[in-house]
Amino acid sequence: MKLYAYDHCPFCTRVRFITGIKNIPIDVRYLLWDDEQTPTRLVGEKVVPIFDDGEGTVLADSLAIVAWLDNHCGEPILQAENRPEVDAWLSDAMLPLQKIGYPRWPTLLLPEFQAASARDAWKAAKQSEINGFDEALAETPALVEPIFTLFERAQALLGDAIDAQHPVSYTEIKLFTVLRGFTCEPSLRWPQALRTWLDLRSRHSAVPLFWS
Repeated sequence: MKLYAYDHCPFCTRVRFITGIKNIPIDVRYLLWDDEQTPTRLVGEKVVPIFDDGEGTVLADSLAIVAWLDNHCGEPILQAENRPEVDAWLSDAMLPLQKIGYPRWPTLLLPEFQAASARDAWKAAKQSEINGFDEALAETPALVEPIFTLFERAQALLGDAIDAQHPVSYTEIKLFTVLRGFTCEPSLRWPQALRTWLDLRSRHSAVPLFWS
């Protein structure tokens, strides 16, 4: 089984998270961010994650991939959920995540940014979404408190699962993979229980955080 992915991508990380939690062997192939040919050949457009089971199943939706892996690899552990409040949090988190992550992820030299052409293409495509990388970096001090409030909301959504001792849920998968993106900026403040949960689930899933 193969997974085509970017390291920074929260949707790709959803798949890496479930494969780590369930110890599912998978060949993760990181694409350069400016590689349009490979994903287009596989699914007709530049998109990730892309999952190929090697036997004819090719999927390009993160939660569909997570469900497929959960149902086909060992005993299923995930329960269906309907939590609009989690989806509302994800929507609210997106712009702050972009402002924190977009200018910083390429500097980490993640696999998708190993080539200068990939970094240049990323900057050209993403700058306008956050009104410029330099502007987003300069705005960081003003974002610390609103993002802390966002983190407190995430902690409340986790409820009892904050101890990381419960079976993994879709809520945890969705929250972990977005929260991971914020760990590239050391000035952000975290509720201690949420940070502990994030570290524990990182170890459980073998998905490293950017502050690791």
